[in-house]
Amino acid sequence: RFVARPLDRVSRATGEFRGGTDFIPLPEIGPRELRSLTRNFNQMASEISQLLENRTTILAGVSHDLRTPLTRLVLELDRARTQLTLELVHKLEQNLTNMETLLNNVMEFAHDTVEPPERVVVHELLVSVLDGFERTIDFEWNGDQELEIELSAIVFERVLTNLITNAELYAEHCHLRVDVLADQIEIHVLDEGAGIPPEERAKVFQPFYRLEKSRNVNSGGSGLGLAVVKQLCRLHQWEVSINARDGGGNDFLVQIPRTG
Repeated sequence: RFVARPLDRVSRATGEFRGGTDFIPLPEIGPRELRSLTRNFNQMASEISQLLENRTTILAGVSHDLRTPLTRLVLELDRARTQLTLELVHKLEQNLTNMETLLNNVMEFAHDTVEPPERVVVHELLVSVLDGFERTIDFEWNGDQELEIELSAIVFERVLTNLITNAELYAEHCHLRVDVLADQIEIHVLDEGAGIPPEERAKVFQPFYRLEKSRNVNSGGSGLGLAVVKQLCRLHQWEVSINARDGGGNDFLVQIPRTG
């Protein structure tokens, strides 16, 4: 017990650590080797937490500071509208819109705090999220429609919105399927676009990563939508993955434990 308990404590801490600022150092107890292991883990966790906090501060600061010149550009364009061609005005407005979208996504990516859960009826929450889209999203629910679980509704909405928006950017058709299982809820966002190769599926969750062969770089995406999804799922201990859709396309799967 003298050896196993401290080792088990370190093992569980490494599995649960998510880089948050609320990390509490583990007590350095046990044999010399375990005390050294615990000390190194505490130092590593502290440095990672500090690094993520600095990243968040920098991203938020830069994004905030860029809003002022962006607002000035919008005002100047509005004043000079009569002196420019309609085509040029449209191009400039599109560029400014893309810049604003990128800044919003950077701010969202920088916001990496864990949102408190609340008791929600998942089916009702899904329907309310889908109602916010202009285009009708095909929706299939398999299971108890009255199911209630503890869930962060704000984070759930952001994850689902980003996945559906991503699918609509790169595919003609998007379909949502939910399977209620005994231990978890599986949410499938299925699209009929170009499939993502298996070797690229982990990379698309990295910030600003693009698939040049299968994705249209001029479609308006910022390259941060899936990175935000991955980060939010990681913070709330949900799982997100990509599989091939039967018949072609992608199956973005979010797995949410029914106990959390």
